[in-house]
Amino acid sequence: MHVFDHLSIFVSIVIALGVTHLLSSLARLIHLRRHIKVYGPALVMAFSLLLLQIQIWWVSFYRRDILDWSFFGFALYLTIPATVSMLSYLAIPEPSEGGDMALDYNYNRKWFHALLGGAIAVSVIEDASRGGTYRFDANLIFRLVFLLLATAGFFADGRRSQWAASLSFLFTLIAYILILFSHL
Repeated sequence: MHVFDHLSIFVSIVIALGVTHLLSSLARLIHLRRHIKVYGPALVMAFSLLLLQIQIWWVSFYRRDILDWSFFGFALYLTIPATVSMLSYLAIPEPSEGGDMALDYNYNRKWFHALLGGAIAVSVIEDASRGGTYRFDANLIFRLVFLLLATAGFFADGRRSQWAASLSFLFTLIAYILILFSHL
């Protein structure tokens, strides 16, 4: 077993926790649909998180050639999927009868978008620390756009602005994946 294989198991487990929560929560929302007030921007962000976690796992394959891992380098890298996994619980808390997703989303919105922006910032720092330099390329430009969108989501307190922020994040994420990561 190579070092990457060993480390990727832990990353996969962390990602699986977030994906499991999203999928089981979405199934529970369907089951409790008569008793829960569903909120569109929260569902859009949940779908974005699902795509983001798949993308993080997909991109982890690019690290297979790294031979010299340090504990702190791995901890920095692990911060990204760990934070995104945690965001799954903020986007859709445990659905229960009588729940109001809009109230939950607005209650967690600032934390959600601050942590999302933090994960994006860590991805830039981790990439630079691994490569030794900042490369001004399409990947960095997209991540800067994601930081702007996370900031917009942090300040978006109206329903329309939350729709705009969540849909903008989703469409930008889809473009990011299609342009940069559609093939290994």
